[in-house]
Parts: sequence; C-alpha cells; structure tokens
Amino acid sequence: MARFHLDNHVFILRIWREPGESQAAWQAWRGKIEHVDSGRERYVVDLQEVNRFILEFLQQEEPGSG
Repeated sequence: MARFHLDNHVFILRIWREPGESQAAWQAWRGKIEHVDSGRERYVVDLQEVNRFILEFLQQEEPGSG
C-alpha cells in the first residue's frame, strides 16, 4: 500500500448496532476504526474511543513528541 505524507492520515470507521434482547430493540452502537497506513485497529463502543485512537497518531507528529 502506498505511504502517505506524515501530515495525512486515513482512517476507516465501521459502525453497527448490536441487537437487543428483543427483535424490536437495539442494544448499543459498536464500531471498529482502522488506521489505513499502519494497519492498527481498535474496536470501540463510543465516540471518545474513536477520538483517543485518532489522537494517538496526531500526537506522534507534534513538535517535541518524538
């Protein structure tokens, strides 16, 4: 896969609803986020986890972070 410049990141976010106890009910949203260039991925249950995952990559590039 082609490498991107360090100031560009591509993420794939998949979200779905888990079924609840009855066919008419939904339990919760679930998701999986993947950083395309590195192949790292994480399953998530809320948007804060998505934010934390993305920030891990963005903070690696901040001056003085390496």
